Amino acid sequence: MVAELEAFTVRLGVEDATQLRAAAEAGGVAVTEIQRQAIQAYLAQRAGDRVASALEAVVAKHTDRLAAMLTKVYVAAGCAAWEASALIGCVPDTDEAEVMKQSVVRAMYDWHQKGATSLGEGGEEAYTAAELRAGMSPR
Repeated sequence: MVAELEAFTVRLGVEDATQLRAAAEAGGVAVTEIQRQAIQAYLAQRAGDRVASALEAVVAKHTDRLAAMLTKVYVAAGCAAWEASALIGCVPDTDEAEVMKQSVVRAMYDWHQKGATSLGEGGEEAYTAAELRAGMSPR
């Protein structure tokens, strides 16, 4: 199947036309091929921009809800840490810092087992299961 082609005239300044001819000659292609590629790249970018704008519009509708959910998670995590600290204080001869460290290591191990590749924000390094096991005390 032969695609129908439509002709366009492009007027360029002398300097731009000279550069275009030189690029075509250096690349071993016709000037029209470079023009065609440039137009296709531009149209593809515009299509990508439209998709990004549509996605942003959809996500923007839910931003407040997501923020509220994150707030609830952070409050629950803070309460759980406070409760854990209080419980640890009730057990005699317990090093609170060591227990909290082991809790974090255990949480990271569980997170990794569920397929996560990293934890937290800021590009913290991912941990392998072996690294996490090595840092954990036996249960």
